[in-house]
Amino acid sequence: MKGDSSSKRKPLRLIAVSDLIQNIRPVEWLVEGFIEQQCLALMFGDPGCGKSFIAVDIACSVATGRPWFGRRVSVPGV
Repeated sequence: MKGDSSSKRKPLRLIAVSDLIQNIRPVEWLVEGFIEQQCLALMFGDPGCGKSFIAVDIACSVATGRPWFGRRVSVPGV
């Protein structure tokens, strides 16, 4: 189709692994060893297995800065 934005896409460019690992930074943990800062996390499981309870529990620990099951927690913006 004329004027279709898909016709203006740039070609896919391959990047060498050596280029990707040049500027690797150490992991910054939100919940030590469990959830990284600045990432998208996913929790999954059977219905009724406690996912929402765990998510709220982690959120409360992060909000207060208190450890979550012995894991250090980073409070964003502090």
